Amino acid sequence: YDIEIYADPNLDEWVVDRNGGGAEWVLLPGTLDDDTRYFWRARAVDAAGNTSDWTSTATLFVNDDGFFDPPRIGLVQPDSTIEVDPAHPVVTIVWQDGDRDSDAAISLYFDTDAAGFDGTLIAGGIAEDDADDRYTWNVGGLAPGEYFIYAIIDDGENPSGDYAAGRVVVPQTP
Repeated sequence: YDIEIYADPNLDEWVVDRNGGGAEWVLLPGTLDDDTRYFWRARAVDAAGNTSDWTSTATLFVNDDGFFDPPRIGLVQPDSTIEVDPAHPVVTIVWQDGDRDSDAAISLYFDTDAAGFDGTLIAGGIAEDDADDRYTWNVGGLAPGEYFIYAIIDDGENPSGDYAAGRVVVPQTP
C-alpha cells in the first residue's frame, strides 16, 4: 500500500508518506503533532507495481495524552460601547474559536451584567468549524437598556465561555 498524510483537506500540504508497505505501518514518535487533525489517502500496490485509484480522503486526529482538550473562544466584538441605531437595530458579534480534538458548538447570549453566564440565548448550535466566526444580531424589539454579550463553546466534555469587552446600549425611543 501507498499512504499519504496531509495537513489540509485539499491535500496540498504534504506531511509524510509510506510506499510499498503492508496494511499496517508505524510512524516514529513526533512525526505527527499532538492535538492535530490530518487528512490521508491510500491505494493498493500489487507485486507488479500496478496501483489502484486513491481512496477518498479520510481524516485522523492525533491525541497523544488521551484527554479531550477544552475548546477556546474569545469574543472580539463588540470591543467598546455600541449604541444601537433604532433605524438599523443590528449588532455584529465577532469571535475567535478553536477546538482541535472535536467538533464544538457555540451559543451566544445577552446578559444584564458582565458576570455569571446567566443570560438569554441569542443563537445556538453554531458550528465551531464555521469559517465566518460572526453573527448579526437583530436587537429590534429588545427593551431599552444596557446589555453584555457572551459566548459559550461546548464540545460535550469541557464547556467554556467569554464575555465581550464591550457592551450594547439600546436607547429609549421617543
